[in-house]
Amino acid sequence: MGGTFSLFQNTLKKFGITATFVDQDSPLEELQKYIQENTKLVFAETIGNPKNNILDFDKFSKLAHGAGLPLVVDNTYQHLICLDRLNMVQI
Repeated sequence: MGGTFSLFQNTLKKFGITATFVDQDSPLEELQKYIQENTKLVFAETIGNPKNNILDFDKFSKLAHGAGLPLVVDNTYQHLICLDRLNMVQI
């Protein structure tokens, strides 16, 4: 597993911060079930590690903003020049 998984699974847990991991390929309706009363944000990677799956920005934007939460996207794995982020979601 990668550094992001380790951060959420181990490091942040020491500070009382917990994370729920989901299959990003699940339908929006399934993902909405994971939003809890204490959820503070939705975190995603543009390209998932280690599967190299591409984030569905529209779906995750709807998930986060529909619950009144910020969407935080980690773009470490993808170079910015290859990502037209302003045209991927409605901000």
